Amino acid sequence: MPLAADVDLERLSQITYGFVGADLESLCKEAGMVTLRRCVELYGKDKVDSILAETENLQITKEDF
Repeated sequence: MPLAADVDLERLSQITYGFVGADLESLCKEAGMVTLRRCVELYGKDKVDSILAETENLQITKEDF
């Protein structure tokens, strides 16, 4: 999933000091799941498949982290 323009990777790296690769992987997966939940809430379960096909509608935002 692409990142929205408001995601500051530099800041994210500063606040995750001491995280190992597995921690960062888990953090990113959870942010992706938050994004998916947000889309389901916005568009409903019926339209999730069509939304997944249009990845530009699925962007991980700063708030998702």
